[in-house]
Amino acid sequence: MKNLLKSLFSTLFLLSFVILSNAQEAGNGPILSEEQKTMVAEHKAEKEANHEAFKATLSEEQLAILKNKELSKQEKRKAFSQSLSEDQKAMRHANKESVMANRESLRSTLTDEQKEAIKAHREENREEFRASLSDEQKELIAAAKSEKEANRDAGVAKFTRTIF
Repeated sequence: MKNLLKSLFSTLFLLSFVILSNAQEAGNGPILSEEQKTMVAEHKAEKEANHEAFKATLSEEQLAILKNKELSKQEKRKAFSQSLSEDQKAMRHANKESVMANRESLRSTLTDEQKEAIKAHREENREEFRASLSDEQKELIAAAKSEKEANRDAGVAKFTRTIF
């Protein structure tokens, strides 16, 4: 069941990525100005350069953690985070701050009309994606959502028990 959910979510993610990227290529033209498109391209190049610079700092041990198929996603994340040096943590934080600043700088250039067009475009893509799902996929998503909520609620209960 766990592998089925993973493969389903991977498929859904890839499908949504393809739909969104195609929609952006087709519909992004009139939404963003040429200056904004240039800004987005520069931000993307900066993000990729930062990512490559971070990857270059990873040790063999850290790469092994990321490639370990026996660990769950959460276990990988925890082990990887614990293995980071202070410099790597600082680099990771700086990269995150850079992405957030770039995102905010783009948002500050958007007009109200552009914001509404982007919102409508996003909702259209969501509806198109939902319509493309089979009943079985919808059931699997609902089951995974319920399981996630139950796990989150159990975690909150456990957290509150440890505090009080």
